[in-house]
Amino acid sequence: MPREPTLHDFGQLIAIVLPGFTALWATTYVSDALRPWFGLSPPAEPTLGGFLLLGLASIAAGVTVSTLRWLVIDPIHHRTGVQPPRLGLLAAGQARGGVPARGGTTTTAGINATAGW
Repeated sequence: MPREPTLHDFGQLIAIVLPGFTALWATTYVSDALRPWFGLSPPAEPTLGGFLLLGLASIAAGVTVSTLRWLVIDPIHHRTGVQPPRLGLLAAGQARGGVPARGGTTTTAGINATAGW
């Protein structure tokens, strides 16, 4: 049974798309190659294809920006004393009806399943 979309899902998308869009927008000041995607060239008008391409490129650039932040900025923060977050991904997955820990059971849509690994 698929779970309902939540505001948390929207936040994850925005956390990737906005930095990517900002990075792409910043490249228009350095290079003219992306200006038509934003409709900044005088003869170019924004199109649906340009919007979709810009959206996909924003996601790709956002993932790249996030990766660079993880590689460069986060280690600097951790060396200065900022503690990394403790992520309980297994516990979060179980809370949402995901795969249980070894030997555990979970109930999904009234069906009991045992993980026997």
